[in-house]
Amino acid sequence: MAAEEWWSFSNPVPIRDGILYGEGVMLATGGGVRYRTIEADEVYHSEDGLEASNIYAIVSTSVGVIAISEFGRVAFFDEVKKNWRVLNRSYEKNQSRVVPGASVAAGAIITISFEDRLSFFDINKAASVITLNRISSKNLSVDKISRIAIHGDSLYVRLGNSAYARVMKWNDMNADTRLTDPESWTKVDDWESMDDLKLRESMWTISSKKGTYELTSYSVNYVEDGKKHYLSIRDDFRIEKLYEIQNMPKGGFIGASPDGKLAVSDASSWWNSEFSIGVGSAEATSDQRIKVISALPDGTVLFHIWGMGFFIFSKNGNQLEYSLKPSSGHCFDDFVKNWTIATSSTVAPDGSGFLTATAKDDGYSLVYITKHGEAHCAKVGDGFTVGGPMYATVNENGSWVVYMGAKESLNSDNGRFDIITFPPPRSNGNEIVNWKIRSIGGISPPLLDLAYDSVSNRIWTVSSSTIAYYDDDQDTVYAPTSIDGLRGAEFTSIEADPHGNLWAGTANQGVYKLSLKGRSPDTLRSARFTTASGLFNNNVKDVAIDPVLGIACFAHDNGASCYRRNDFKSAKKNMTDSASFDVAVYPVPYRPKIHKALVIENIAEDATVSIYNRGGALMRSFHGDEILGGRLEWDGKGKDQRLVAPGVYYYVINAASKTKKGKIIIIH
Repeated sequence: MAAEEWWSFSNPVPIRDGILYGEGVMLATGGGVRYRTIEADEVYHSEDGLEASNIYAIVSTSVGVIAISEFGRVAFFDEVKKNWRVLNRSYEKNQSRVVPGASVAAGAIITISFEDRLSFFDINKAASVITLNRISSKNLSVDKISRIAIHGDSLYVRLGNSAYARVMKWNDMNADTRLTDPESWTKVDDWESMDDLKLRESMWTISSKKGTYELTSYSVNYVEDGKKHYLSIRDDFRIEKLYEIQNMPKGGFIGASPDGKLAVSDASSWWNSEFSIGVGSAEATSDQRIKVISALPDGTVLFHIWGMGFFIFSKNGNQLEYSLKPSSGHCFDDFVKNWTIATSSTVAPDGSGFLTATAKDDGYSLVYITKHGEAHCAKVGDGFTVGGPMYATVNENGSWVVYMGAKESLNSDNGRFDIITFPPPRSNGNEIVNWKIRSIGGISPPLLDLAYDSVSNRIWTVSSSTIAYYDDDQDTVYAPTSIDGLRGAEFTSIEADPHGNLWAGTANQGVYKLSLKGRSPDTLRSARFTTASGLFNNNVKDVAIDPVLGIACFAHDNGASCYRRNDFKSAKKNMTDSASFDVAVYPVPYRPKIHKALVIENIAEDATVSIYNRGGALMRSFHGDEILGGRLEWDGKGKDQRLVAPGVYYYVINAASKTKKGKIIIIH
């Protein structure tokens, strides 16, 4: 139903293994497989066919390059297409980690070291030959493998301070009748003389015909004719980690790293904001799942650093305007002396600033911060220490309403859902006065995130174990009675797309798309997206959806995933008098055998798009889900699923409010 595209960004470290490939090096890293020369820099991730981005080993074989992921997913590099193809996933069910850099190849056989076993994999058959749990008297789950090497026909394995060797029948493993016999291994006394069995130093080298690559876990250097070239930096993503990501109202994303830095993205690259206070939110990013970035349409951004206060930026987070620190005399709470903490923020309903909540033992304070750096507080927490995720709107009486999760203390499992109502601060000197609070208790675990679904006008909540919604009529929070396909996930975040679907991030199962099975929020269906789909990593810290670009981005420990779908894009204003863009058609001329599709976008979602030939005969008609997000992709085929003849064609777009017509030229 939706055109899809995945891409990722990563900081490709740590480097765990490397091989010479051409005149460059192919590296197994925590951010994918990286190919690096002086001129070239390419990183392959899940979406490039690896179906993983945390790579532990890479080997060069007689048939090509093989990459092995953290839990043993085996992928082959296609040198022609420059992408990867997974050969085997069966090792992953054991959840046993691969030993970094301890895999070798002989002919079509790869020997893979796991933390508790040694496995032989046949590339031609794309299957495991056999797995060993013991070598001589050693149990591999106790005496773990640190290095392996091949010399001649013999395989050498280092276990702690000992090494063992065995002559192998690499060309006919099935004929090796004693392969399963632990006693067929011989202890080696002279292993210290073998360089490839020595424990790897902090730096190791790979030599090419012209020079030498020097590798450490976090650096790549190339030395040629005595000159050193520093090749470590990855230009499109220089961020160590991401714990939060938010969409910018006019398009793009902004994220935060635990070291206190902001990062901005247009979905084609990421770059650091010039601001850095020098410290960050550190462990709180994971312990509390904080969501503390908020952005206004004019590019004003609020950011909180755990303990250090609040910071207001202009220019989409690139220019610091105000620092609201605990020691500066502002009204917000000190959790301890000169140490202010918050776990969430949101934009004010009128766009005049931001709302957040500061924590204190006797109850949290709701804080209104104008975009000019003024802070106004109201103690509303009533014994609940921490005000959590929040969303603000205006009710039918013009009052502001803040929906917020709260918890009794930082590490408490006792949570509640607060609804706080008060007059707009601008009518009271920007102060929060005459507030009323309604609390719904008994929410355990406490809420981590909120999402507002504009289609159903409904607020959804997520805790570490439960997805639920607020029922305004019943004034309570309900969990759906059933969610098809969703079992036992640990949630981290939630977001709603422009078409009313929910996207829930998890700590180890990737992302779930949740949609109503009917009209009731009590029954949902789910679809799961993982590294096999193109997600960078199954540990998702946060989710953000940009309805302007039609892209969702997901934050990870060592990177970011981006996912384009037609239904991520908002089409509410398309083909209206307030539309920012007119209907666009490209490429023209359209060449079906060269171009992926003819695109018609900025269409109203209630439209019907018809394509006619010069004689007025209808070739194709599109409507409904075929133009989700106001975008249509036509493959140049008629109703009979055959390519139409070259020539001139005409499109007619009929919407409730407008009609658009135009010409298409097709060339074969």
